[in-house]
This record gives sequence, C-alpha cells and structure tokens, in this order.
Amino acid sequence: MFLRLCRRAGLPRPEVNVPLEAAGLRLRPDFLWRDARLIIETDSREFHGTASAFELDREREQRFFAAGWHVVRCTWRQVEHNPHALIHLLRAGFTQSKVDGPGT
Repeated sequence: MFLRLCRRAGLPRPEVNVPLEAAGLRLRPDFLWRDARLIIETDSREFHGTASAFELDREREQRFFAAGWHVVRCTWRQVEHNPHALIHLLRAGFTQSKVDGPGT
C-alpha cells in the first residue's frame, strides 16, 4: 500500500527491507531512499503495539539517527486515510536532503 502511494505521487521508488548498517547493527528499515538519507518506518498495532516492540522501535530509530539517517514513523492508518499528508512529508524530506546535501 505504501509503495502504491509513492508511485501514485510520482515519488522515487524506495528500497524495501534492505540490510543497512546503523551504529553497529545490521537493520532492515521498511523503506529507504539512500540519496535523501530518508527512512520511513510503517507501524501497525499488530506488530508494534507491545511494550517490547515500542522499546525496540525507539532503539532502531536512535541507531538510524546516529548513522545519519532521517527517520519518519507513520501508521498504516495514516497510509490508508491520510495519504496526502504523508506525500507532503516525503516531499519535504526530499527537499530538505537537497538543501543539506548528501551525507550532511
């Protein structure tokens, strides 16, 4: 559903669940754009609703951040019911990466 949203919005296709070294761990972000240093994590209550999942999600996000990635978390509800806001957010992320430059 998220890939379809990106395609319909004319956004570049992200890499999906690819291994990525982040602060000493090999992690698999949901969606990433290397050139923009942008990661989108799509969270559902089914897989992210427990206390342990909440803690692990924050640790992952911190490791991505320490490795120089911008991480945005969204819910499946947002993908389904508010896709325009996510598209706006993604476009802002791509614009910001151009302003900052690669690797900054």
